[in-house]
Amino acid sequence: MPVSNCNIKIPDVLYERLKALAREKGYSSAEEMAIHILEKAADNADCEVSSDRIKHQLKGLGYFNG
Repeated sequence: MPVSNCNIKIPDVLYERLKALAREKGYSSAEEMAIHILEKAADNADCEVSSDRIKHQLKGLGYFNG
C-alpha cells in the first residue's frame, strides 16, 4: 500500500501510550498500530453512515419506526 508523507501531530503522552501498547500487542511500531486503529475507525464510520441511510430508507417505506 502506498504511503503518504503526511504528518499528524498527537500529544507526546498519547504517542508513548501507543508505543507501549504496540509492543504489548505485537505491532512493529506505534505508527503501524495507529494506522490499524484509524483503518478500523474509518470502517466503523462507513458502517454507521450506511446504517443511518438504511434506517432512513426503511422509515420512508414504513418498515421502521425507530
